[in-house]
Amino acid sequence: MPKDSLPTFNKEVEVAEIVFEPKLSKEEKDVYRQKAQDLLDRIKKGEDFATLATAYSQDPGSAPQGGDVGFADRNTFVKEFTGWAFRLKAGEYSPVFESPDYGFFFLQVLERRGEQVHVRHILITPPTTAASLERAKGKADTVYNLIDKNRKVDFFSSAASFYSDSKETKYNGGMIINPEGETRTTYIPTDKLDPQIALVVDTMKAGGISKPVLFTDRTGKKATGYFI
Repeated sequence: MPKDSLPTFNKEVEVAEIVFEPKLSKEEKDVYRQKAQDLLDRIKKGEDFATLATAYSQDPGSAPQGGDVGFADRNTFVKEFTGWAFRLKAGEYSPVFESPDYGFFFLQVLERRGEQVHVRHILITPPTTAASLERAKGKADTVYNLIDKNRKVDFFSSAASFYSDSKETKYNGGMIINPEGETRTTYIPTDKLDPQIALVVDTMKAGGISKPVLFTDRTGKKATGYFI
C-alpha cells in the first residue's frame, strides 16, 4: 500500500487522576447563604420574585425567565432541590438550602400536575476563594508526597479512591474512561483528552506521576482545583 494511502491513528493513552476541589469553610459559605436569605426575605415582604431572580440568580438557564424552570419530574433536579419541590404545596416557598454541586437555592412551587411540578427558584453560587484554593493545593501536595514515597506499590489507585473529589473517576482507581468509545475503555486518543490533561500527559513517560497542576473546569470558570 502506498505510504500516502496508509490510515493514520491518534496516539492512545491510559490516564489516572486525583482531583482536589477547593472547599469553602462554613464562615466563607455563610456569606452567600445570607445573601440568598436576604433575597427570600425581600420576596416575602412583597418584592417581585421574577425581578429579583433576573437580577441576582446565578442559574444561567432560568434567570432570564425570572427563575421559572417550567414543569419537571423528580429526575430533573438534584436531590436537594427535588426534596423541596415535591414536598411543598402550590404557592409555598422553601427555606434556603444548599446543594454541594451548585450553591444555595430557594424555590417556590407554582403548580402541581400529577408527578410533575412547576417551580421557580433563585440560585446563589459561592465563588472559589484564594484561601480555599490554597487549602486544595496543600492537600494535593501532601497526597503527592505520599504517592511519591510509595512508588514501589500500587498506592495511586488507593489514594484516588480515598482522596479524589472527582465523582467520575475516584471509584475507578482514578482511571479516566473514554467518553466517546462504544465500550467503556480506559484507552483514550490524546485528542479526546481534556486539553489541560493532555498538555501534562504529553511530557510524561508511562508510569510517571505529575506534580499537582492547577486546572479550570470545562465551563471556563475561575480555577477550581488541582489534579495529579
